[in-house]
Amino acid sequence: MSHHPLPDLRSFGYRRTPQRRLVWDVLHQQGPYLTAEEIYQAIQERNPDFNRTTVYRNLASLRDMGLVEELHAGKGPGRYVTTVDYHGGPQIVCDTCGTVVEIEDASLTRHVEQLAEDNGFVPHQGADIVVYSRCSSCAAKLAPETRGLMMQQAR
Repeated sequence: MSHHPLPDLRSFGYRRTPQRRLVWDVLHQQGPYLTAEEIYQAIQERNPDFNRTTVYRNLASLRDMGLVEELHAGKGPGRYVTTVDYHGGPQIVCDTCGTVVEIEDASLTRHVEQLAEDNGFVPHQGADIVVYSRCSSCAAKLAPETRGLMMQQAR
């Protein structure tokens, strides 16, 4: 992954502090789709004195500036991605662990945009589609009888 430096924040009324730069760097270099806790843990490895509240506060300010997107995936905590790494579009999200997989399918995006138009909507920011499912790792952890019951309900 290429490195995108934290932009000049003065136009947003913020400063480029060392703490904000560290949150940005971890999110950009180790992301996308990290939780605040994962960002905090990664920073703790480099800087044990870094405060958890500082991570949340800086994520909120980066989100408010439009430099970070917060995505709520399933039942888990919000996940963060820098806007330079987030391209929108279809995603499959594990509703158990929150793993996010971006789907590169231009025909699906076009089809959903056409559905919007057919129903009187004017697509102006693309189409974000989120499919909640269960990743193979989480599915494998389910007890066999639970898996069988889920398969019957899906039919």
